[in-house]
Amino acid sequence: MTGRRRPWLVVVTGRPGAGKTTLARALADALPCALLSRDALKAGLLQTLGVTHHELGGGANQLATQIFATTTAQLLQADVSLVIEAAFQCAVWQPWLLQWSSDVEIRLIICQVADDLAHQRVLARCAADPAWERIHGGMPAAAPYQPPQSPFPTISTYLPLAFYIAGITLFRNT
Repeated sequence: MTGRRRPWLVVVTGRPGAGKTTLARALADALPCALLSRDALKAGLLQTLGVTHHELGGGANQLATQIFATTTAQLLQADVSLVIEAAFQCAVWQPWLLQWSSDVEIRLIICQVADDLAHQRVLARCAADPAWERIHGGMPAAAPYQPPQSPFPTISTYLPLAFYIAGITLFRNT
């Protein structure tokens, strides 16, 4: 029997409309492992409370992020490898990643697309999903995206999806 391997954490991030959820689902299926999405947790929270983003107030995103981080930490402590997905803000999530990095193998994937394409995707998503406004609280402004600076290995998504799945599955076996 070989020694215990550390759980791995694949972090998928990027601006709204960059393809985070699509890539995260594909990676979780391919690896295979658990998938945890901050937006899905927030949607479940709002559903349970019977409120919208605006009705919960300014703390909706903070509460969802705290639940997301706590859940991620519990899964990692239980040796569950997983893919997590959110539009992370460095000041919020980097301390958690640094804390987990001594016990967890971390890979950061930053999904990047052109500004106008990301905005078009968000507009289309909002138009197609009546629950979008209730969960997110409004349309994000079309603005240039600054990818996070990170001490972790980073992959930017400019190639076909299969390329990233192959690369991450190789990482799984190291």
